[in-house]
Amino acid sequence: MRKFLLLVTTMMVVVSAQAQKNEVGKWSLIPFVGINSSNMSGCDALSEDGGQIKSKGKIGLTAGLATEYRYMQPLSTTLGVSYSRGGYRYTEHLRMRAHLDFLNLTALENLYIADGLALKTGIQVEYLLGGKYKYDNRSEELGGSIKRWNAVIPVGISYEYQHFILDFRYNIGLSNLCNLPVPTEAWRSKCFVLSLGYRLHLN
Repeated sequence: MRKFLLLVTTMMVVVSAQAQKNEVGKWSLIPFVGINSSNMSGCDALSEDGGQIKSKGKIGLTAGLATEYRYMQPLSTTLGVSYSRGGYRYTEHLRMRAHLDFLNLTALENLYIADGLALKTGIQVEYLLGGKYKYDNRSEELGGSIKRWNAVIPVGISYEYQHFILDFRYNIGLSNLCNLPVPTEAWRSKCFVLSLGYRLHLN
């Protein structure tokens, strides 16, 4: 009986401590890593017969650090900074990959619709650090063909269990990234991001 009471008491203490960590007014840090699948709409290439070659999605990596503040029981704000490798590729008649390195600043509002389950959206500003076009046997610098700044709207969902946070987002590019001197269709980024983070409570 004593062992049972000790077990119940321990469980109550753990649950109480976890509940306190999720109270209003709490700060936390969330380091995260993940993968993304990015593409660029509007940047179709021309084949030798004059047809259009559609760009395809490209897999890349992302990593960063976010801080979250719970200011109301169902609502919180997240501010984050991250690195991501994005771009796009062609596979038909033209073997080329565009590798684009971005520094991202993100502000999100999180709505907790259930324990550990949150919907989120906000704004993300991306700065192009650099990148290359890679062909079969050679590569070349971007040469100013893509603009440095990009505005993005992230829309996503996350689930937290035992401090681990699985986050899935779709980033909708708003800016025209084409910086070519000739008129062309607007280039807009689009990206799916899947990441795994770990919550570290600060108070």
